Amino acid sequence: MIEASGLTWSSGTKNILEDINISISPGTRWGLVGPNGAGKSTLLMLFALLLRPTAGELHVLGACIGRHIPVVIRRQIAISFQQPRFLTGTVWQNVAIPLQLRRLSRQEIRLRVGTWLDRFDLMDLAHQPVHTLSGGEQARLQLARALALKPALLLLDEPFAAVDATSRSILKERLKSALADASPTLVMISHDYSDMLDLTEQTAVMLGGRIVEHGPTETLFRHSKLVQTLFPTLVHRI
Repeated sequence: MIEASGLTWSSGTKNILEDINISISPGTRWGLVGPNGAGKSTLLMLFALLLRPTAGELHVLGACIGRHIPVVIRRQIAISFQQPRFLTGTVWQNVAIPLQLRRLSRQEIRLRVGTWLDRFDLMDLAHQPVHTLSGGEQARLQLARALALKPALLLLDEPFAAVDATSRSILKERLKSALADASPTLVMISHDYSDMLDLTEQTAVMLGGRIVEHGPTETLFRHSKLVQTLFPTLVHRI
């Protein structure tokens, strides 16, 4: 699904990512953890094909990422940003329009929009202007819109950041159920490391623009000395 070798991305003269090497198999669920500024969101943007590598090689869905990226590859990827990005219009329209751009039938669009709004408790808000939504409702809409695309690769950047503690566990269970049904490859960033234990199988630890350690999520959090040093409060909770 994703193969990166010596992957580097620079801004001006500064390397934001350097020598990233990772192999993500189809259908697996990966987490990216690390302190602020480690390069996690930049790596996610590269996986989403929104940035192009400065150096090294990146293969996504079997395509070598260079100057030309086939539309068929782009359409198999969905990303949910930490800061929500919506179209002007209603909740329904924000899920439907991306499907219209893929030229799906009206019947299929109605089915997918209805299904995913219902799964994330948004049907009662379907005709509400998106700018009137609360932070938690926006988080649910981002997930519904991404999953309605039936992506092969789902990229999530802090999907629960705007959700209060009471709603967080409910939304996480909804996402877990959706992932079990849809089975996309998942790469997710979160600063709440219980999200990684609940939703991912593998985790990569990033520091200073590099992946410094990776492995099975629970094993890494329980036994990695690096993780224990970086995230001592997490270790005490496990």
